[in-house]
Amino acid sequence: MNGFKVRSIRSLLIGSITLLACTAGLAQVKGRIKGQVTDGNMGDPLPFATVHLKDTDPVIGTTTDLEGKFTIDNVPVDRYTIEFSFTGYDPLIKKEVLISSGKEVILNATLNESVINLNEIIVKPKVSKHEAVNKLSGINSRMLSVEEANRYAGGFDDPARLASAFAGVSSGIQSNGIVVRGNNPQSLLWRMEGVEISNPNHFADQSVFGGGGLTALSSQMLANSDFLTGAFPSSYNNATSGVFDLHMRTGNSDQREHTFQAGLIGIDVASEGPFKKGSNSTYLFNYRYSTLALIEPLLPEEATGIKYQDLSYKIKMPTKKAGLFSLWGIGLIDRSGQDPKDSEERVYETDQLDQNVDQYMGATGIKHTFFIGDNMFVESDLAFTANGLDYTSIKFEDNVNSSPDERIKNENWSYVFQSQLNTDLTKKHTNQTGFRSTVLNYNLLLRT
Repeated sequence: MNGFKVRSIRSLLIGSITLLACTAGLAQVKGRIKGQVTDGNMGDPLPFATVHLKDTDPVIGTTTDLEGKFTIDNVPVDRYTIEFSFTGYDPLIKKEVLISSGKEVILNATLNESVINLNEIIVKPKVSKHEAVNKLSGINSRMLSVEEANRYAGGFDDPARLASAFAGVSSGIQSNGIVVRGNNPQSLLWRMEGVEISNPNHFADQSVFGGGGLTALSSQMLANSDFLTGAFPSSYNNATSGVFDLHMRTGNSDQREHTFQAGLIGIDVASEGPFKKGSNSTYLFNYRYSTLALIEPLLPEEATGIKYQDLSYKIKMPTKKAGLFSLWGIGLIDRSGQDPKDSEERVYETDQLDQNVDQYMGATGIKHTFFIGDNMFVESDLAFTANGLDYTSIKFEDNVNSSPDERIKNENWSYVFQSQLNTDLTKKHTNQTGFRSTVLNYNLLLRT
């Protein structure tokens, strides 16, 4: 009997110790927040700015260093509201920031100078998602939050599908083409890092001009961007419907991180980090390959022929005297088509067609930012953009080619150089003056 009691007590102790160890292990599931706080007009770092998580006990927070950078370690996994504040600036709040243990959260913030005497009013924080990234945008601009895109039901990380929930914007279910206040989706302007690019969607313009099946943009790459539905600033000179002004974030400057995910729209591989430890030069890229192409041998015969892949990247290279350089790019390749059915299986006229469609889109550029004093900087871009379509259709009757080939081959490419001088004149006035030069090239073939 005593031996039984000893064994029971021993089992109880072992179970308690195991339970405590598991509890301690769960308690150690924590994440890290890092980023940089900068001035909203000039982009200068703000040292000793305060960053803290609201409604936490005890208070979790820190201050920025001389370069405006901050790091908050050992943050329990959860969603938080984070406030950024600095003397003489309006506070900024970012809501529902998700902290996970598997990946660092990089959170950059720009604060705007307060133009009203602080001792005369009560200053309330501004929620960041209601303020456009471009300070010169009018009232018809809305910031596209990457966090919102990730949580949008059925959005597939697509900013176009997210924008369809805004007032005055509608879309269909067959494509992600959007109609802004009755305007054609083809009139939508896409910009990446300040440069006009082609439609960044897979299978673009096949069902709806200006739309596509899936976006080539990845939430792993995008920073908060702008969507405009009217009252465009002069820099958006080719816009008649709406504007997607997209930006890529910079990679982690402290350590390398790698992400792999598989889903309905494809398999993604992403990586970011410094080129070498202690360097401020960083890289960030994302590659996606279609899931349908991988499982093609398992699909029915009539479902084959759909393949797509895309790549996007950004490299940041700061220098001590020559300014800041960044190299960016995005590209996609699509292939689709169908084989003709046997004579006895044909029901529709399209069953007689042997069709093949190849598409591509790409854009790459280098951006240079040079600071002149404390209130002036020059930003210049040199970029190359291209897109193309190669369509071939052959009609068969009784398994014999009965018509000439139908061929469409369109190629468009352009070279862009632009530069602008940004000056912070006063707390209330900012001036942007610049120019843009674009060389357009076309190669069109239509044969029926």
